[in-house]
Amino acid sequence: MTTLQSDIQLINAPAEKTFNYLSDFNHFSNLMPPQITNWKSTTDSCSFTIQGMADIAMQTKEKHPYSKIVISSGIQSKLAFDLIISLTENDNSQTQSCLTFEASLNPMMNMMLSKPLTNFINILNQQIKLVCERL
Repeated sequence: MTTLQSDIQLINAPAEKTFNYLSDFNHFSNLMPPQITNWKSTTDSCSFTIQGMADIAMQTKEKHPYSKIVISSGIQSKLAFDLIISLTENDNSQTQSCLTFEASLNPMMNMMLSKPLTNFINILNQQIKLVCERL
């Protein structure tokens, strides 16, 4: 099992507000880096293309109010994975966010994908901070 973790971000927003925003995939288009194309979403699922890599589909697997959202790969994805968004409220106005990517990758895939995936989840987490602080 390959587990990749983002840097922790301190968001100047309550966990409830951050969780509610992230609970709707329609908002994720605001979080994606420029390398993402062909974005399509509903409240509980999305699909997109990462330039030069692959087509990805994701869907909500679990929601634990104000603390965790588990996203899994969709049926269309060639790679089975879970993306876990963990939120920890420090007080009523600050939340720590951390993203964890889990997948069963063979050693060659692990070597090829670890760095780009780590970069992607770090960018995604930085965007979560920027967007949620403006809500």
